[in-house]
Amino acid sequence: MNPDIIFIGAGPIGLLGAIQLKLTSPDKNILMFEKYPEPTRNHAMYVDYTAFGKMDRSNGFGELLDSVPAKVIISDLEKNYVIMLFQ
Repeated sequence: MNPDIIFIGAGPIGLLGAIQLKLTSPDKNILMFEKYPEPTRNHAMYVDYTAFGKMDRSNGFGELLDSVPAKVIISDLEKNYVIMLFQ
């Protein structure tokens, strides 16, 4: 793979950034590095839905954003949403 963009870290910000990039530029090859082989973060993130206001909501991503609870356990986010990036 010859990546156009490299993300370091598959946490919430890396995942959202990569998903948004893929939605707006589907032709870009994304390479993501994560130091853990399995999601291991156990802390919570509180979501302010106004932060999603200008995000690309195409290809089902809007419904996915709407389904994110106000309190998210980071390991659940990583397990459930990283799959979307590589489909």
